[in-house]
Amino acid sequence: MENSDQGFMYADRETPIVIGLDVGSTTVKAAVIDPHTKAVLWHDYQRHHTAQPECVMGFMSRIGQAFPKLRQEDIRIFVTGSGSGPLAEPLGARFVQEVKAVTMTVESLHPGVLSVVELGGQDAKIIMLRENVETQAKIGKNWFRRRTLRKPVHIAGCTAADAVAEAVQQQSARSWRPWRSATPAP
Repeated sequence: MENSDQGFMYADRETPIVIGLDVGSTTVKAAVIDPHTKAVLWHDYQRHHTAQPECVMGFMSRIGQAFPKLRQEDIRIFVTGSGSGPLAEPLGARFVQEVKAVTMTVESLHPGVLSVVELGGQDAKIIMLRENVETQAKIGKNWFRRRTLRKPVHIAGCTAADAVAEAVQQQSARSWRPWRSATPAP
């Protein structure tokens, strides 16, 4: 499945999706998941060249084009990574700390794994998991409670993709990256 054409088979999809975005120090990674089957429906990975909001906006626009019939209330977005903090609110997304995101994914997809080494563009992480002998649940050093937040973006008169793209564009215009501009933002 090639990234440029992978959404064509979902143009008629009207059932919920979950979007995961990892906005890192050098790249943005995105995946669209079916929340019931956990199947990956769409994915991409790109270098952002220090233009994180613009890259995220491009991803959201392409995801919107791949899933044009989805309603805003059928889209849940989760973000992680060093550059995702300022983008969570305008995206209507739930921020998930990177170690928690990796731990949740490994527990779900590879339950037998007891340690993970993750090498990012800016840092490296080692996650050691262990099993709680009383509950048989796997826990990491930073145990966490699983929660989801359903907070779609609401902008009247727009499709979900338009609303998300507009929110990212507005955030980008606020110049939260002062080193990108010699003049301060209004």
